[in-house]
Amino acid sequence: MNQISPLYSILIGSKDRPSDLIRCIKSVAAQTYSNLEILILDDNSKESLCSKVAEVFGDNRIRCIRSDITLGVAGGRNKLIKEAKSDFLITLDDDAVLRYDDSLGRLTELFNSHPDVGLLSFKITDIIDGKEAATRIPFHRASIRRHPELANLPQYVSYFLGGGHAARRDVYEKCGLYQQDLIFGVEELDLSYRMIEAGYKLFYTPDIVVEHYSKYRSSLSKKARSRHLYFLTRNKIWINYKYLPGFAFFINSLLWCIVRFASSPFTGGFIQIIRGIYDGLSGLRKLRRTPISKKTVLYLQHNHGRLLF
Repeated sequence: MNQISPLYSILIGSKDRPSDLIRCIKSVAAQTYSNLEILILDDNSKESLCSKVAEVFGDNRIRCIRSDITLGVAGGRNKLIKEAKSDFLITLDDDAVLRYDDSLGRLTELFNSHPDVGLLSFKITDIIDGKEAATRIPFHRASIRRHPELANLPQYVSYFLGGGHAARRDVYEKCGLYQQDLIFGVEELDLSYRMIEAGYKLFYTPDIVVEHYSKYRSSLSKKARSRHLYFLTRNKIWINYKYLPGFAFFINSLLWCIVRFASSPFTGGFIQIIRGIYDGLSGLRKLRRTPISKKTVLYLQHNHGRLLF
């Protein structure tokens, strides 16, 4: 492998969002770092995204594959990881763009200077109506309110955000892929626990900024929002049960559900939380508990982990 300018695989999954996807690919293709392969997954879109990509780009670094069944976020990422050729895999949401054209050029230095790091989590900035609306980073909201400077401090962290991150291939080879039956919601937290348990560290780098055009979220139908809330609730219970010590599983799950109830109107969202709790608890008998070690607990405590909430 060329240590100076290794091949990077850019992984982008998309479903029925051609305009967002094209914008994302353009930001990647414009990078000054050119040793790339850009892998696109058309996750069973109604109209072929691969055809639209081929119409816009004549870049031989781009390869688009289609799944005729919907794989979801976790399954789609797994498919792309298996297709990738490089030792460094960069994942972007299709409604995101890299803010700076030298973003990928910074990765080699970051990985080389942090050999203990298995994954780099990028700084994600929500863009609504052309303006910065919020910054999403891997820290608890309460910590961000108390210490807003966290957004600009590179440091070790305990989980990552799926919208923009880079990982070494051996992370997936050693820790496994995304848990596909999660569909979507907290799949990154599941992988984070496995990574830390395996001895890898996660690192937040504010130098690589991803702009996330989140108007899509605000335009979600009530049905789609409720479905999302259902999966978040169910999956959170599953992941807590699988990895957290007994006391932490109970307290974390209870507090998380209370906060969700308090922030959700008594409509479809309330019902979906109830469904998520029921299916989450019902599904526990199918799960094998693999609680994290004391070493991992200490890592979480020292690096903004969220054991109790």
